[in-house]
This record gives sequence, C-alpha cells and structure tokens, in this order.
Amino acid sequence: MAFVWKSGGWYDKAPGGYEVEPQYKAELMAGQIVGYFIATAEDGRPYLERRPGPTDEQLAQSVRADRDELLRQTDWTQAGDVPLALRKSYRDYRQALRDMTGQEGFPRNVVFPEMPNEQQ
Repeated sequence: MAFVWKSGGWYDKAPGGYEVEPQYKAELMAGQIVGYFIATAEDGRPYLERRPGPTDEQLAQSVRADRDELLRQTDWTQAGDVPLALRKSYRDYRQALRDMTGQEGFPRNVVFPEMPNEQQ
C-alpha cells in the first residue's frame, strides 16, 4: 500500500508514493480516532502527530460563554419580587461568576462557583 503525501491518500500502487506495511497503515488510521493526524516526513513517510489542543484564547472564549449562559439563567433572581435572602445569595454567586476570569490558572484550570440552593 502506498501513501501519497500530495493527496494525503492511499493507493495500491502510486508513483512517488511511500510504501507502508498493512499493519503500519492500520496504526496510522487508528491514530486518527484518538486525536492524531497523519503527517508526512520529508522523505514522504507518513507518521502520526498529535492534533494541537485549543489555544488559551479559545478556552477563555468557551469559559466566558458558559459563564454568560449561567448569568442569563439566573437573571430572574435579581427581580424585586424574589425573597431578599435568595436574591443576595444569587447576587454573590453571580459576582463569583464574573470574577472567574481573575482565577489563577484561567482559562486552563477554572473552578465554577456552586449555584445557590433555591430553597433558601
């Protein structure tokens, strides 16, 4: 079986292709399922390389989106007809959500605050 780097494809016979054993091809194919992609060395040999993870900016954007959704879900708790004790506990929770971006380790190591109990 031959791997042709220009097309990234497998062929039975291909001029300029890099010949690989069926077992190695199977390893390469299986690697794609667990976070790797098939890269090509200068000589045309295919090998597995780990896919890069998300950047800090991408992670920060994701954390902020999750936080913003939690803030939206708790907007109702700040209405005037909500019992004062419940409103205060949610006010503190919502402030903790806003303060998350200042946590040490943000955005890779973030701890979301615990949502208050609505039975208060």
